[in-house]
Amino acid sequence: MKSIPKKTTYNTSEILESIKFINQMLFSLRDIGDYSVDAKDFDIKEEVYSFIVDSNCLDKLAYIRRILESEFEDAPREGDKAFLEVLTEDIEYWQPNKKK
Repeated sequence: MKSIPKKTTYNTSEILESIKFINQMLFSLRDIGDYSVDAKDFDIKEEVYSFIVDSNCLDKLAYIRRILESEFEDAPREGDKAFLEVLTEDIEYWQPNKKK
């Protein structure tokens, strides 16, 4: 992969907002998991789903991704692929668990 700049500069308020979002998601999901260990009649799937939807987690993650990606828009390309496409092409994304 071609070289990219070693340092980038981000807007401080956007980074702080991103850290807040990450903490909200991380600690809330941890707390849901911890609570589910001893709780009776607790549907962890429903609680996680409700938290993700009610807290707009997907929108917040997309916001964070846009902030982080913005510094790499002009990074060197590899053929017809943008730098971030090359960087993320080996990520294993979720797929339904196919039980037999």
